[in-house]
Amino acid sequence: MAANAENLPADPTRPSPASLSVISADKEAAQYVLSGLRTSNGNTIAVVNGQRVKVGDQVDGAKVVSVSPKGVSLLVGLEQKFLSLSERSGFSKVKRGK
Repeated sequence: MAANAENLPADPTRPSPASLSVISADKEAAQYVLSGLRTSNGNTIAVVNGQRVKVGDQVDGAKVVSVSPKGVSLLVGLEQKFLSLSERSGFSKVKRGK
């Protein structure tokens, strides 16, 4: 006997519609973390959200607009965000004694 699609239970491996709206809301409020900058032969590469990126690359929905030794500019929708290593918490400059 052929099963009617209307009588089948929901697929347990698919997310519920309620969880899909939470995922899209989280994507809008995505956090971007700069964890490293490296300059070699005049080119600066950044590590944002664990991914190596350069100008023009995409990372978690944002476009990399610029990369410099000071930080990274991202275009998130219509908003531009600047990330720098000095803004990260837990790090401070070390003063060297003489």
